[in-house]
Amino acid sequence: MRFIALTKSAAIGLCLNAATFTVQADNHSTATTTLATQAPPAGFTLPRTEVFTLRDPSSGRNYQIAVQRPKDSSRLATAPQVYLLDSPYAFPIVTGAIRFPVGSGTMEDALVIGVGFAEGDRGQASRVRDYTPTEDKDWKLATGGAAAHADFIEKTLFPEISRRYLAQATVTDSQVTASTTSQSASAGTPSAPRRIFIGNSLGGLFGGWLIQARPVLFDDYILGSPSVWFDDESLLTTSLVRDTAADQGATNAATDKPTPNRVFIAVGAREFPPQQQHDMVAGARKLKARLEALPGRQIELKYLEIPEADHGMAFPTTAIHGLTWLLGHSNND
Repeated sequence: MRFIALTKSAAIGLCLNAATFTVQADNHSTATTTLATQAPPAGFTLPRTEVFTLRDPSSGRNYQIAVQRPKDSSRLATAPQVYLLDSPYAFPIVTGAIRFPVGSGTMEDALVIGVGFAEGDRGQASRVRDYTPTEDKDWKLATGGAAAHADFIEKTLFPEISRRYLAQATVTDSQVTASTTSQSASAGTPSAPRRIFIGNSLGGLFGGWLIQARPVLFDDYILGSPSVWFDDESLLTTSLVRDTAADQGATNAATDKPTPNRVFIAVGAREFPPQQQHDMVAGARKLKARLEALPGRQIELKYLEIPEADHGMAFPTTAIHGLTWLLGHSNND
């Protein structure tokens, strides 16, 4: 490329189009240089990740699923599985937040699975329908689809994750099914992967409902700023389903005691009016009390109100605190 030396008093005029620029010097001479056609810059790719579309056979909707594999591929069959909702928002936050602790050996690596929105739906419409457990006719958007979405996760997503990733680790679907049954029905160290749920806002509402209505779907939960306010706080009166694993005596081999669900609830300390419409702090406290009082349930619960955080700030802190508590190698809590 040919350059023109300009004096200190030079008047420079740039005229840009798709291929050329023009420099006007103080002696009124003009030089035109053609820029080489440049390829668009490469996008940023998260390591060990892939995305696929999965169809819900009941509704006919297609959901985008994002997955990050653990660094050690030999651990695919045994690594914890972290499932999170609102994947376009939450997946890059969670995978980024765990990269340093996993890399430094202070956190157990995991298979991270992000569940996106239904294709063709606006994100808000998809999440309001899929994450709410009851129908609220005051909403213009469809509500009350949590049970159907839980069915999709259990009957379609779980088997697909097993087929794609556990099979890669030479574990067959029949072995996975057998180990899951063994985990629910007998004492000893469970051989099926541990499943952790992460949900924020309406996703936290969904998780709070799962603990009560589908208690064996996940082992542990991270609930961020749960929308307990939805449908006049109907979450707090959810009909309970018995925890069949606890009923049948599933135990921790190290302690020979019933294995509890571990539940981490966090909310921003500033998540209340007038900063926002709903009092999320009061709702989180009510959900904590509700879960602690569930009859016949073994739940180990940790609760955090994040200083100075509002609804838009709280989730990243919720995710890393919760995963550190659940997957951290040193027990500092």
